[in-house]
Amino acid sequence: MASDSPDAIQHPAPHRGRISLSALFFGLWGAPLAWGLQLVVNYGLSSHACYPADLPRSAALPGWGWVWGGLLVINLLALAVAAWAAWVGWRNWRITREETTSDPHHPIETGLGRTRFFSLWGMMSGLGFLVATAFDTIAVFGLPLC
Repeated sequence: MASDSPDAIQHPAPHRGRISLSALFFGLWGAPLAWGLQLVVNYGLSSHACYPADLPRSAALPGWGWVWGGLLVINLLALAVAAWAAWVGWRNWRITREETTSDPHHPIETGLGRTRFFSLWGMMSGLGFLVATAFDTIAVFGLPLC
């Protein structure tokens, strides 16, 4: 009967107060959103500069010579946000290191450690989208604008 006492009941995320919800969500969604925004904005800028009408151009539109530099700046900003989000995910994961027990089956059955779970996924998605953004940045250097 001791397990039915209110003292024996533990919250599924006992370390949820150590990390703000905004830090948890930024770590999880910051890098994918930065990558998606970078992809959409770069596609729109480069496609309009090189394909403004029915036929593609061999060079950017007059007055659109700034597009390559703009693409580079957007990529570097997206890289910075992705790196920041990966770091926030890693920091969240380190803060919640004691949230789960050593038994791997107990947390799965009870839902324990969800703050740590989201922190881990934030760190992993941040690193994955950091790599994706880095490849997009390499493409800015390796491919011609038009």
